[in-house]
Amino acid sequence: MAPAPPFDESRLETDPAARYAYLASFIGLTALDLDVIRGARPFLEDRLDRMVEELTGRVVDFEPAARHFRTESGEIDRPRITRHLRGYLARLLSEPGGPGFGGYLDGVAGTHRSTGGTSRADVPQVQVNALLGFISDRVVRTVAELELPLRQRLRAIRAFNKLLWIQNDLMSRHYAPGSTDQR
Repeated sequence: MAPAPPFDESRLETDPAARYAYLASFIGLTALDLDVIRGARPFLEDRLDRMVEELTGRVVDFEPAARHFRTESGEIDRPRITRHLRGYLARLLSEPGGPGFGGYLDGVAGTHRSTGGTSRADVPQVQVNALLGFISDRVVRTVAELELPLRQRLRAIRAFNKLLWIQNDLMSRHYAPGSTDQR
């Protein structure tokens, strides 16, 4: 295995692209992994609706999560939940590793905090972690169910797992002591 490239550690807390690059390098998210994720898209597109519906249903079923999507009249804005989750999953499938992707993942993380650009969102870390864990489980289950050779399914599961661990780190960054996103 080749030695790790040098990283400017001071940038890891302030530069999402540098942090993404560091995490990808350390975890081993390779160009081949990103190709595998993009290659899985045609097989997953017809299952995207089911995944989004399951994720939306999970958010709606858990009041602590659903409360972040209540309208002024008190109703849960299910179409908004669905729109956000569909957009996120579609982007994971189509643009992993592309220009600005680390910034995109960090931006997703930041939008869950009141300082991240949406004054209404201040989602506790446990809820963000729970949803990301549920997303990970649904992605893994869906890939495992594909009618593809086992080796291909395992490659895709590993690639998605690496990518979602990076997302998890970027989410956690916004909740860390000393973060600019501290409540």
